[in-house]
Amino acid sequence: RGHLTSATWREHDPQIMAESDRSTLFVQLDEPDKDPTPFGDAPPFAWVDSSHPGLESEGIPSRWDLRTDHLPMINLPAPEMNPESGIAAWKTPSPRPSDLAHAVSGPALVALLQPIVDGYDEWINSRFTGATPIDRELRSRARHTLDAMRNGLNLLDADENCREAFRLANRAIGMTQTWKGGREFPWRRFQLAFALQTLESVANPDSAARNDVDLLWVPTGGGKTEAYLLVLAFRLALRRLEGGEASWFGVDAMTRYTL
Repeated sequence: RGHLTSATWREHDPQIMAESDRSTLFVQLDEPDKDPTPFGDAPPFAWVDSSHPGLESEGIPSRWDLRTDHLPMINLPAPEMNPESGIAAWKTPSPRPSDLAHAVSGPALVALLQPIVDGYDEWINSRFTGATPIDRELRSRARHTLDAMRNGLNLLDADENCREAFRLANRAIGMTQTWKGGREFPWRRFQLAFALQTLESVANPDSAARNDVDLLWVPTGGGKTEAYLLVLAFRLALRRLEGGEASWFGVDAMTRYTL
């Protein structure tokens, strides 16, 4: 779902169907004396220009793998961005950037972030309880992410430079929030979880996790940009903390904003 547009894949395109399926698309209106109205030959189940003489023989609807449309066929509700229901560890409020910026010691920083990691552990144990192959696969992937989050938390606890870089990054994010609206917002849990799972691979050039691509899949307006900016700001600060007297560091990151 986007704003006034939608994406449709070939495998799920309602305009690409067998004629036998199309012939079954009727609706009975509140007029029992009339025949059901067919709608298999009308949008969104048929391309409005498909019968145009110049296009009828081209089979254009079957050519694309992905297309856009003005209105979504299926509305996918946005997920709960800051879940807490049923997860004891998530009853603790999510920290604000300033909370993390002022956590000077490793234990103080870990205390603020540990509930996010513990809650994800609890969620995995309650969610993936089946024995089917897909349950096992999803549980394995979720555990892989959880391990990466724990690595990030351990890094903040043990490495002074990484801890200071994370504090500076949060200070910068918190400052820009006050510039925009006059008040600071707490982090959403998925934003901090994403940061934790990427910190070790960002900080360590030899990390095995650099073989992974970490991607947020969240609807428009959910907070992806802020989560990416937190990781980017962490890298900017860490490179300078570790760079000594160097006055220029070259390119830190390349970004491509979707829109």
